[in-house]
Amino acid sequence: MKRPPCDPWAVAASKKAKAAKAGYSESFLQKLPDSICQLRHLGYLNLAGCSGLVTLPESIGDLINMFHIDLSGCAGLVNLPQSFGDLINLLYLDLSRCYRLTELPESFSNLKKMEHLDLSFWSCFKGIVEALGGLINVKSLNLSNPCCHLADHWPQLLELKDVWGKLPKLRYLNLSMFLNPIFYQLPEDDSLNNYLECISGLSSLEYLDLSHNIFLVDLPKNLAKLNKLHTLDLSGCARLERVDRWMGEVHCLKSIVVRNSQGLEAYQFVVCSYNSRSSNFVQLNDVSCKELEISRLENVKSMEEVQNVTLVKKEELETLKLCWSMDTEGHVDNKALSEKNVEDKDLFGELQPPHNLQYLELHGYNGETCFPAWWTPCNLPNLVKVIMEDLRRCLSLPPLRLLPSLQELVLRKMASITRIDLSGRNRVPFHKVELHDMISLKMFTATWYTNELVIHQCSKLVLGPLPPRAQRLVISDCDQVMSSWRNQGSGLVVEGRSVLVTELEVQNCNFPVAGWSLLHHLPGLHSLTIKNCNGVATSSSEIFETLSSLQTLCFSDCHSMSSLPQELGCLASLKELQIVSCNQLNCLPDSMQQLTSLQSLQFTDCDSITELPEWLGGLTSLQKLAFQGCHAINYLSKSINQLEKLKDLRILNCPTLKKWWESNENMQEFHNMRL
Repeated sequence: MKRPPCDPWAVAASKKAKAAKAGYSESFLQKLPDSICQLRHLGYLNLAGCSGLVTLPESIGDLINMFHIDLSGCAGLVNLPQSFGDLINLLYLDLSRCYRLTELPESFSNLKKMEHLDLSFWSCFKGIVEALGGLINVKSLNLSNPCCHLADHWPQLLELKDVWGKLPKLRYLNLSMFLNPIFYQLPEDDSLNNYLECISGLSSLEYLDLSHNIFLVDLPKNLAKLNKLHTLDLSGCARLERVDRWMGEVHCLKSIVVRNSQGLEAYQFVVCSYNSRSSNFVQLNDVSCKELEISRLENVKSMEEVQNVTLVKKEELETLKLCWSMDTEGHVDNKALSEKNVEDKDLFGELQPPHNLQYLELHGYNGETCFPAWWTPCNLPNLVKVIMEDLRRCLSLPPLRLLPSLQELVLRKMASITRIDLSGRNRVPFHKVELHDMISLKMFTATWYTNELVIHQCSKLVLGPLPPRAQRLVISDCDQVMSSWRNQGSGLVVEGRSVLVTELEVQNCNFPVAGWSLLHHLPGLHSLTIKNCNGVATSSSEIFETLSSLQTLCFSDCHSMSSLPQELGCLASLKELQIVSCNQLNCLPDSMQQLTSLQSLQFTDCDSITELPEWLGGLTSLQKLAFQGCHAINYLSKSINQLEKLKDLRILNCPTLKKWWESNENMQEFHNMRL
């Protein structure tokens, strides 16, 4: 990987390479003459590779004009003289691979002008915390490959987390492999994540190298505070599990390197523009993970960028999420549209996923069609789930029914879609189909079976021409779906009955229950939940008589309902009745006496009910009676002692009722009950 132009290590490496090429070696040098310290104007000293050098002259501090010293590879050097701290004009110092150097002199912190310091391959110095804490002007610091062999020096690395806040001008920080020995020093309840949080205070940091830290699992979110960071190197972090979107949304971050990060499970990649002709999209070449999210695709600048990244070859990829930007109101970002260089349709056509793909999500796509050439059963044989959201201009869907393994389909906010046809033969059943906020959708047809069909905020939708073929049906904010089955005047002719639907949940319906004509076509319905609906009490015997198979009925959050429907007694097969958060309900209809099959009656957060009727004792099949959060009920009528089959009486968060029950007199009178 190319380092930034200002990288001092690249400059030094170049100089060393030139010296080696010329055959220059100073490994024979064991001692510098003391006379060298008389060269008061000497500014540059290169002793790189002098492995025989043991010490420096005590008077080296006299070289007050020295600005550059390279001692890299001086493996025999055992100490630095105390006068080293007198080199107050020193800007560059390389002490990498000084394997016998065990400590830094106390005077080291006096090097206030130091800008570039390399301590790589041997940074476990005694006194390193105090030394670095004084280098307030350091801009480039290399602590990679600490190579700790002395156990008493390891804690020094751990304590360095308190130093980062004292280096306000630091731009380049290399911590490659640095965290590996620290991992063994951390308490059991601590993590490397917490250690790295201290780096967030480096407000000037531009380049952070965390490569080859094999115990690094994730990164703390507060690193997003590094608003000048342009490069983050995570290559070789074998246990890194995910790269979250917040990393790509750091203001100036242009490059996240994840090469050879074999443990990477998920990567949320954000496309960023370098200029009008290029972006960081090509970095995806180095990404290998199971879950990949690519956002801000409008920043892609050329088709060549996309063609150089062949997603189809990333065979380990199982989940792919493709996102174009939306504004704060959920509409396609107009600014992004005006600046983009590549048409969405062309771009989507080049993003062919591998055969192993199981989950595909598409968000914010702005094309009128989303049917690329690669959308075929041969190319997507293992696709299990498809989510399409905020495709505002899309007029038609790809042939979803052709995908042999598709089990779950979610369509949201596709404002231009008017018709969905999932008809076909020889199709395995869906597990779940969801339609959300499809404001123009008028017709939904499916001959395939599905375990669950969810329809939410599709105000114009009419199901037809046959009732839905789903085991569980959830209808929310769709009055017309519930009532349109009698709408013969509009030319709609609905025939047939669905024997498949056994569970129905109706939410946020403002049309009175008496007009829910859909119920006439669900003779096999076993469970019905009515949630946050108006006009519940205004019902009809005709509606309830059609529900002859109903076994479970739940009224939830029906805040305007003061009484249950009088026709409730028609439900001869009803076994369970739940009333949840109906805070205006204050009475039960007498027709409930006819519910002789009722086995469970539950009241939750119903504060207006003060007492239960005497006829409750006539529900001879009742086995469970439960009250939770019903603060207005003070007692139970004596008739409940007639419920010989009642085995489970529950009173939770009902202080007054609980106190009444626990009195000795009542405990004896209702001796058959078990709380």
